[in-house]
Amino acid sequence: MDLNQTARDLAYEYRDLAAGKRLTIEMRLEPSLPEAYAVPRLIHEAAANYITNAIKYTPEGGRITLRTRHEDT
Repeated sequence: MDLNQTARDLAYEYRDLAAGKRLTIEMRLEPSLPEAYAVPRLIHEAAANYITNAIKYTPEGGRITLRTRHEDT
């Protein structure tokens, strides 16, 4: 699965909820990120949980950063 695309999809999906608190969703996606072997639905659900918590607990006017990166291990 393409984790960068998942991050883009989630940013789009939660943009209105974030805007309601005047939050900015920023993306820092590693362009050369390899595909991940995972169940897309489960990754989407887990990441959505992080994003909704970030929206809930970030002070109004703040910023949420979605970041992908590749590590050697």
